[in-house]
Amino acid sequence: MVEIVPAILAKSREELIGKLQTLDGIVKRVQIDVMDGKFVPNRTILPEEFGKIDTKLKMEQHLMVENSIEHIRKLKGNAWMVIIHLECCEKNVEEALEEIRKIGAKAGIALNPETPIEKILPYLDKIDMVLVMTVTPGFQRQGMVKEALEKVRVIRKIKPKMEIEVDGGINKHTISEAAKAGATVFAAGSAVFGSEDMKKAVEELERTAREAQ
Repeated sequence: MVEIVPAILAKSREELIGKLQTLDGIVKRVQIDVMDGKFVPNRTILPEEFGKIDTKLKMEQHLMVENSIEHIRKLKGNAWMVIIHLECCEKNVEEALEEIRKIGAKAGIALNPETPIEKILPYLDKIDMVLVMTVTPGFQRQGMVKEALEKVRVIRKIKPKMEIEVDGGINKHTISEAAKAGATVFAAGSAVFGSEDMKKAVEELERTAREAQ
């Protein structure tokens, strides 16, 4: 399985809706980056500012925020999946996962390049997906930290059928290595939105990843 998930950074509701519309018919799933300016320096539109988003796309909400539980509760119908960061809710992971289930969404946990993989192992049976960050979260156009792909390899051995997403520095040159490591889902921002033809860019990424698996 290979799925390319365009990563959306939006500062306003209008920008978010516009980007969702441009992807309609190109992909089935998107990642919406939610940043509070605290856990990461940048700030995007927050769940309470979304309003009800009318889209057929499955929305994967990537919470790069300090108070994950507060933001989860405000997502309501705008989340097909919610991804929390282990680094900002390590003391209440179980509670955060429970809140995700309450809103009827799938649950994922993300971990930064420097976070030891041992910290996520106790939760692998309680989540639907692991998101391995291959850049420091909060900034665009960073090079991939390829050492982080070792976490993908380890998780793939432990959980052969688990959905593993890689986020950071994904492009036509790096996606092969991530696919070979065992990733099946690939968040791509600049590689999609920075292209002249987004549909063609997504298709090329998919093809390259499949050939590498």
